[in-house]
Amino acid sequence: MNAPATESSSQTAGILFIGYGNELRGDDGAGRRLVDRIESQKWDNVDTLSVGQLTPDLAARLANRSLVVFADALAAPGPRATVQVDPVKPVSSPARSHHCTPGTLLALAERLYRAAPVAAVITIPGQCFDWNENLSGRASANVQIALNAAEKMIQAWQVESID
Repeated sequence: MNAPATESSSQTAGILFIGYGNELRGDDGAGRRLVDRIESQKWDNVDTLSVGQLTPDLAARLANRSLVVFADALAAPGPRATVQVDPVKPVSSPARSHHCTPGTLLALAERLYRAAPVAAVITIPGQCFDWNENLSGRASANVQIALNAAEKMIQAWQVESID
């Protein structure tokens, strides 16, 4: 059973990182491990949220954000797969179940709250998605790479906000 959604600090800070995935399926929990690491850094103006999956009720948490970064694992058996940071745009097709994608969640926030923050997704490659609570060595290394990318993203965002 997944742990309930937890969010640090307030819901109105500028930046929100949302890590999602099943922590009982090995590397599938890499996005959640990334936000745990971000939370431990206690960066100014940065909040974190760790969830088992993206659901429509999360749209309200995006409404007052200037930047939202989603973090998820990717099954990538080959050694060439690397951590990716890609922009996310609202996708107007409605969620057909209780599960959303980052794009449908942004579209829902835009529709309901007239606010769609700038958004990105950090994809963390992994190789072992079997039933276990541990990340593989590869996924662990990729979480560190993703943490470095997140830090650079935050620094760049804060510099842009000052300008």
